Amino acid sequence: MASLDPSEIARKKIEEAIANGKTRDEQARNAIWAATVVCAGLGVVPLGINTFGFVGVTSVLVISLASIYEKEMSQEAAGRLIKQIFTSGGLMYAGITLAIKLCAEVFKGVGIFTLGGATAAGMAIDAVLCGSLCYAVGHTAKEYFKKNGTMSQEEMKNIFKNARKEGAQEIKNQKNN
Repeated sequence: MASLDPSEIARKKIEEAIANGKTRDEQARNAIWAATVVCAGLGVVPLGINTFGFVGVTSVLVISLASIYEKEMSQEAAGRLIKQIFTSGGLMYAGITLAIKLCAEVFKGVGIFTLGGATAAGMAIDAVLCGSLCYAVGHTAKEYFKKNGTMSQEEMKNIFKNARKEGAQEIKNQKNN
């Protein structure tokens, strides 16, 4: 029986994606997309807030990206980098993201703690949010590793913000194809 653990699913998909890339940047791009697809899928599942799955998948992604760029990264260090990436955007951005996430849960009909019928609108919002955040974390981490771990908070913020917008648009484009 196949594992339903999002981290394990992501690990397998990322390994397959990396194997299809010839250069480090291709491998990184493939890994980011593999994780983005898994995270977007988490957003569609009508089982309430999927934060633990998201963190697990993005941690696997960050560790995989570190490996591509020949850096050592533990699970704990990946968690710290993800936290740094999110906090680089400031509390206002984190608050807006949380508000969108909670709104998506309500639209899904699940509420925050209850189980109920999911709506297409709520699942779509959540899929785009989860996928675009994963895409942004991946792109920010990739640039961080390419620069040997030297990146200002402002630079990290700008890369993350732009990648999140790009990721949301790419996910919407994929949905329409």
